[in-house]
Amino acid sequence: MLRHCCEYDLLNHFPPKALTNNYKFFNRTTLKGIALYLSSTIFKKNSRFLVNFALLVILYGCNSNLSKPPELLNQEEIIQSLNKNFQANKQIKVPNWWVSFNDLLLNELVNSTLKNNPDLSIAQSNLRLAKSQEELAARSFYPTLNADSSVSKPFAKQSAYSFGLSMAWETDLLGNKRLNQTIQGMEVATSGEQLADTQLALTAETARAYVSYRQARLNLSNTLGNIKDLNETLQLTQAKQKVGLGNGLDTAQAQLSLTQAQGRIPSLEANLQTQINLLARLTGITADALAVRLKPQQALPRLNQALPTAIPASALNQRPDIRMASARVKIESLKISSVQRSKYPELSLSGSLSWGAQNLEKLFDPVSLAKSWSIALGKALLDGGRNEQQVFAQQEAYAQAVQNYRKTLSTALEELANVVVSLQTINRQQATTRQALNQAKEAYHLSRSSYKVGATDFMSVLQAQQTIDSLENELTNLQGEQTQATISLYKAIGGVW
Repeated sequence: MLRHCCEYDLLNHFPPKALTNNYKFFNRTTLKGIALYLSSTIFKKNSRFLVNFALLVILYGCNSNLSKPPELLNQEEIIQSLNKNFQANKQIKVPNWWVSFNDLLLNELVNSTLKNNPDLSIAQSNLRLAKSQEELAARSFYPTLNADSSVSKPFAKQSAYSFGLSMAWETDLLGNKRLNQTIQGMEVATSGEQLADTQLALTAETARAYVSYRQARLNLSNTLGNIKDLNETLQLTQAKQKVGLGNGLDTAQAQLSLTQAQGRIPSLEANLQTQINLLARLTGITADALAVRLKPQQALPRLNQALPTAIPASALNQRPDIRMASARVKIESLKISSVQRSKYPELSLSGSLSWGAQNLEKLFDPVSLAKSWSIALGKALLDGGRNEQQVFAQQEAYAQAVQNYRKTLSTALEELANVVVSLQTINRQQATTRQALNQAKEAYHLSRSSYKVGATDFMSVLQAQQTIDSLENELTNLQGEQTQATISLYKAIGGVW
């Protein structure tokens, strides 16, 4: 009767259908064989063990709150749904998108950032930690073996020697450990995506800082050129005043324009130093060393290939933050299954060998050996509703992960759309500004020639000169904004198109 009772409990509370859905090596015949073996061999040899085990099975069978284990998601599909090129044992690398600008100094600065930036070191450490946790989960499948020895000598009595070995193994009957290993493997993938996202953000920030520095240098160069022209204009007004063809008002206005242009120099130089300090923080190179390396005048880096006219929404799948948010949803989903499985019983096996003797030479004699083993099936019958609350909390974590994924995706779509619009607008503005600059230069030469012969007043020359200065700075800023927008486009699509 007990044999049939044991078989009934095993078959009903470890449902074969639920088990075979995930672990095909379990079936009704296998479970029936386990029950027959336990009832015909183990129980017959040890009546005390029989009573304890039967009581445990009966208590377990009386618990009506158990439900079938939730179905696991297909582990292979989960892993394949992440970045197909991701390999957990290798460091994630962002494509070298910055080399498309064909600027050797930019390449050098970005490489220094990837080598020296502390944020990357932290992300790499997190990846190593995740791999360690995955390895720890894999090692939970193995049994533990312990050894102990002792020597005691009570007063007026002989010494006693003992030595023992004990082994314990917690089985993975319902796959909890395998599920945890899958979760930890996905945590490794998530940490890898976090590293890739950090690399992408830092390389883009370094490129932006470098472009901002070059743009500030060009603005400074334009201002210095304008100061030179204003100085020549001042000399012209002074010369005309000496020969009686001009007046003091023209000279004063020329002097005022020159002084105003010179007053912009300190702010432009301060902006240069700000960008140098930012690059120093990102690259780990000292500001003084960077100032020397950045000193030679260079043009703004320009893309050596045409920008795409249209970008499909599927390009967002290349973004590490989206892949990371997607993986987090799957991880939280698996954690719900893990928490639900914790209410099912756990089967553990243990055994021990111990030797004891009053004479050390006889310690390992066969008569000194004592052997024992046990099978334990344990489950908390009352937990005050903690398991239900854990399931509820994990479901909330899953809901948050879903909303975070939606937020990340919508933010990425907005960022990509804004960058595309910005590039289109800048291209139109550049064409208009170039045309206006050419017209302003022509107007300046005409007004200057007319002023020399007294055919026009000085204000026409001054206004034309100020217009040229303004348009040159505007065109430089537009070129810088175009390069910045191109960098943002690379970042918005994960560094590749």
